[in-house]
Order: sequence, then C-alpha cells, then structure tokens
Amino acid sequence: MIQHIYDSHYNGAARAADMEVAWKTLKGHIDEERFKDVLGMLQYQAREAIVWRDTVCNWIYRLSGIADEKGRVGKNPAT
Repeated sequence: MIQHIYDSHYNGAARAADMEVAWKTLKGHIDEERFKDVLGMLQYQAREAIVWRDTVCNWIYRLSGIADEKGRVGKNPAT
C-alpha cells in the first residue's frame, strides 16, 4: 500500500508535467494571451505537484520507515 502511495504521487506529478508539454504543442493555434495564461497555470500546477509529491511521500517514509522500491523517496537529508 505504501508503495502505491509513492507511485501514485510520482505518477501524478509526471502527468502534471505532461500537461504542460502537451499544451505547448498548441502554440500558434490559440490566441497568445490565452496560451500564456493557461501555460502559466499549468507550470504552476506542475511545480506544486512536485512539492505535494515530495511532502506526502517523505511524510509517509518518515512515518512508516518503509523505503520506496524505486529509490525516489527519502533522499533529502532535511526531510
């Protein structure tokens, strides 16, 4: 179950980043103001998804002591 939490939060952050990449393919097909506004929101969402991912995963790791099978969690000594 804990591995599922790690995986789902990493997958969610990756999907947020993918939305930004996909949106960029629409440049020139959408008016510039709307393109920039949505891009800014997607970039913010992608950054916040990483913050949320790291916060939740590191909290679960500290609470459980169970390492991520993929070695992504618990690498920051400040956590």
